[in-house]
Amino acid sequence: MLETLEILDLSLGTMTDEGAQSLVAAKESLRHLQCLDLTSNFLSKDGIKAVKGLCKKVITNDQQEPDDWDDEPHYYVSVAE
Repeated sequence: MLETLEILDLSLGTMTDEGAQSLVAAKESLRHLQCLDLTSNFLSKDGIKAVKGLCKKVITNDQQEPDDWDDEPHYYVSVAE
C-alpha cells in the first residue's frame, strides 16, 4: 500500500529525531513520495537535516520544543485539538 501513496502527512504529531531516524532507515520505501509533511513535530536541526531529501518535497516547518515536567520531556499532540 505504501507504494501507492503520493503524500504522507505526519504533521501535528510528536515525532522526534528517533522517529526521523526510522524514516531514514526506510528511505528506499519513501523515494516515490511526492511530499512528506512533518510540520509541527519535535525535530531538532539534526533531525530535520536527516529527513531532507527522503523524497521530492519534505516539509519541516514549525518544529516544537517539548515541555519540561520534573526534568522529563513531554510532547503535546497538536492534532488532538
